[in-house]
Amino acid sequence: MFDDYIALDVETATGRAPSICSIGIVHVINGKVEDRYYRLINPQTDFDVGTIAVHGITPEMVKDAPVFSQVWEEIKHYFVGNIVVAHNATFDLSQLAYSLKRIGSTIPSFYYLDTVSLARRAFPGQQSYSLGRLTYQLHLSYFDHHHALADAHAAQALFERIKKEMPLKTHHLRRYSIYRDVSILKATEFLQALRIRDILFRLQSAQFISDHDLQALADERRSMHDSQHLALRELTHLIDQLLHEGFVFSSLIPQLTLLWDTFFPSSGFKGILLSLQILREDQGLLQMRPNDLQPWLDYHQELQHDPLLAPVFRHLQHDPGSQESSEAIQSLIRPYDAWESLEGKVVATCGRFIGCSAEEFLSSREESFEIASSLSRKVDVLIVGGRLQTLERVLREAMLYRLENPHFRIIFQLDETSQSHEKRLT
Repeated sequence: MFDDYIALDVETATGRAPSICSIGIVHVINGKVEDRYYRLINPQTDFDVGTIAVHGITPEMVKDAPVFSQVWEEIKHYFVGNIVVAHNATFDLSQLAYSLKRIGSTIPSFYYLDTVSLARRAFPGQQSYSLGRLTYQLHLSYFDHHHALADAHAAQALFERIKKEMPLKTHHLRRYSIYRDVSILKATEFLQALRIRDILFRLQSAQFISDHDLQALADERRSMHDSQHLALRELTHLIDQLLHEGFVFSSLIPQLTLLWDTFFPSSGFKGILLSLQILREDQGLLQMRPNDLQPWLDYHQELQHDPLLAPVFRHLQHDPGSQESSEAIQSLIRPYDAWESLEGKVVATCGRFIGCSAEEFLSSREESFEIASSLSRKVDVLIVGGRLQTLERVLREAMLYRLENPHFRIIFQLDETSQSHEKRLT
């Protein structure tokens, strides 16, 4: 899994994003360097004297260089389905993401491995974990530090050394996005992954694979050649190994479990909101028949009798593409109401608020209202903070309460602070 990746480094005109003035990429396939890319970039912003002193790139050197939008057309194929390896990766990826945002381009979610954090685990007790010091301390090749391509090569060499020192698993992968965590899976990809998962989990370790299961895996494999999602690509690698060997290797289930936990929604209530959002955002749902959705229904079987979810399951089992199914999904994954006056209401809060505490957020309101310490039946309005990573249980309780009390309102901090409604809830 970790033998195919790109090593990335960018140099910047300032400490702010976006201001990329050079980029270096090393493309590794099967553990070997297959391609390199380097380009100076006109950052379309002024340079800081301090950054010039670091990397030596001046405004004169980039005045005739291509701008980022031109360079992105040359390099975007490197990022399709590839893991990004970088030293202090979030800096490089933030520059990349905000550069894409500035030009109005689609911003992918990057799966990455940070050689700083990995090196701290693989080589504890080092005097420094900067790229320059680590390459010296570990006797790696000398390089021209703060040249983007040289730094990318150094990150690649360091990563290969890390792989020799510690086993890497899928849980070491991280995901970077300047947006809140919105799935990039398509419903058709998720359904195919569920079908493959069902086949793989019924295989017996250290046993030959039956002709029936080999045929089922081969059928799924033939339809996966165009998938660009990293998780689907990893599933193809597992299938290719099984088809080649015809035998179930002992690490199959641990590998599959780690892969699933990293990329896919869980089957319980914690994952159902994201799972429903995957269905809703794929227009292919409109053409699906109940049989097409059966793997998804089986996966979430334990939730089918939940009083909050039962109406959704009934509609999806009968007609996934119907207006009723769409509205039922919508009522769950976007269960918020428009902002309204809080005057005279009993208000409760939950979640982590963006840019302030819940108390500071409420004190900024001009209305007179009562604040409840917890969600109870006397509460009129629940205000949910903008960071929702662990709020499934609270949201479920609130949505059940609203079924009993139609006057109860759930509203989100982001309703008032953001125009980007589609990114409010995952």
